[in-house]
Amino acid sequence: MELAQPKVVPLRDYKLPYEGDAVWFFRKHRAELVKEGAALLLGGTWHVLPAVMDECVVKIGLRQARTELPRGPRDPIHVARAQAAAAEALRRRREGGTA
Repeated sequence: MELAQPKVVPLRDYKLPYEGDAVWFFRKHRAELVKEGAALLLGGTWHVLPAVMDECVVKIGLRQARTELPRGPRDPIHVARAQAAAAEALRRRREGGTA
Protein backbone atom coordinates (compact mmCIF):
# COMPACT_ATOMS: atom_id res chain seq x y z
CA MET A 1 0.00 0.00 0.00
CA GLU A 2 1.41 3.36 -1.03
CA LEU A 3 0.80 6.32 1.26
CA ALA A 4 -0.53 9.53 -0.21
CA GLN A 5 1.91 12.44 -0.48
CA PRO A 6 1.55 14.58 2.66
CA LYS A 7 0.00 17.96 2.01
CA VAL A 8 0.09 21.19 3.94
CA VAL A 9 -3.23 22.35 5.32
CA PRO A 10 -2.96 26.14 5.48
CA LEU A 11 -4.59 27.50 8.62
CA ARG A 12 -3.25 31.03 8.27
CA ASP A 13 -2.26 33.37 5.45
CA TYR A 14 1.18 34.80 6.10
CA LYS A 15 1.00 36.95 2.97
CA LEU A 16 4.35 35.74 1.72
CA PRO A 17 5.54 37.68 -1.34
CA TYR A 18 5.09 35.03 -4.02
CA GLU A 19 2.62 32.24 -4.72
CA GLY A 20 4.05 28.96 -3.47
CA ASP A 21 6.28 30.60 -0.83
CA ALA A 22 4.30 29.09 2.06
CA VAL A 23 4.80 25.56 0.71
CA TRP A 24 8.49 26.26 0.06
CA PHE A 25 8.91 27.72 3.58
CA PHE A 26 7.21 24.70 5.13
CA ARG A 27 9.34 22.23 3.18
CA LYS A 28 12.58 24.05 3.92
CA HIS A 29 11.89 24.46 7.64
CA ARG A 30 9.74 21.39 8.33
CA ALA A 31 12.20 19.83 10.82
CA GLU A 32 12.41 23.03 12.86
CA LEU A 33 8.63 23.53 12.73
CA VAL A 34 8.09 19.99 14.06
CA LYS A 35 10.78 20.42 16.73
CA GLU A 36 9.17 23.67 17.91
CA GLY A 37 5.71 22.09 17.96
CA ALA A 38 4.29 24.22 15.14
CA ALA A 39 3.61 21.35 12.72
CA LEU A 40 2.26 17.86 13.14
CA LEU A 41 1.37 15.02 10.82
CA LEU A 42 -2.03 13.38 11.32
CA GLY A 43 -3.18 10.68 8.96
CA GLY A 44 -0.77 11.73 6.22
CA THR A 45 -1.86 15.40 6.33
CA TRP A 46 0.30 18.17 7.75
CA HIS A 47 -1.35 20.59 10.14
CA VAL A 48 0.04 23.72 11.76
CA LEU A 49 -0.78 25.25 15.12
CA PRO A 50 -1.29 28.95 14.31
CA ALA A 51 0.03 30.53 17.51
CA VAL A 52 3.21 28.42 17.49
CA MET A 53 3.59 28.85 13.73
CA ASP A 54 3.52 32.64 14.15
CA GLU A 55 6.38 32.40 16.63
CA CYS A 56 8.38 30.16 14.29
CA VAL A 57 7.79 32.32 11.20
CA VAL A 58 9.02 35.40 13.05
CA LYS A 59 11.97 33.54 14.62
CA ILE A 60 13.09 32.02 11.31
CA GLY A 61 12.52 35.26 9.40
CA LEU A 62 14.53 37.33 11.86
CA ARG A 63 17.34 34.77 11.85
CA GLN A 64 17.44 34.85 8.04
CA ALA A 65 17.41 38.66 7.99
CA ARG A 66 20.26 38.82 10.52
CA THR A 67 22.43 36.45 8.50
CA GLU A 68 21.53 37.85 5.07
CA LEU A 69 21.75 41.59 5.64
CA PRO A 70 25.39 41.78 6.79
CA ARG A 71 26.42 40.08 3.52
CA GLY A 72 24.26 42.41 1.46
CA PRO A 73 20.82 41.48 0.16
CA ARG A 74 20.61 39.64 -3.13
CA ASP A 75 17.24 41.18 -3.88
CA PRO A 76 16.48 44.34 -1.88
CA ILE A 77 12.77 44.23 -2.72
CA HIS A 78 12.42 40.63 -1.54
CA VAL A 79 14.32 41.38 1.69
CA ALA A 80 12.13 44.44 2.34
CA ARG A 81 8.99 42.35 1.78
CA ALA A 82 10.28 39.64 4.13
CA GLN A 83 11.07 42.20 6.82
CA ALA A 84 7.64 43.80 6.42
CA ALA A 85 5.94 40.38 6.65
CA ALA A 86 7.92 39.51 9.80
CA ALA A 87 7.06 42.87 11.37
CA GLU A 88 3.36 42.40 10.53
CA ALA A 89 3.34 38.88 11.99
CA LEU A 90 4.99 40.18 15.15
CA ARG A 91 2.47 43.04 15.39
CA ARG A 92 -0.45 40.59 15.03
CA ARG A 93 1.08 38.34 17.66
CA ARG A 94 1.49 41.20 20.11
CA GLU A 95 -2.10 42.31 19.54
CA GLY A 96 -3.31 38.77 20.08
CA GLY A 97 -5.12 38.83 16.74
CA THR A 98 -5.33 36.31 13.97
CA ALA A 99 -4.38 36.60 10.34
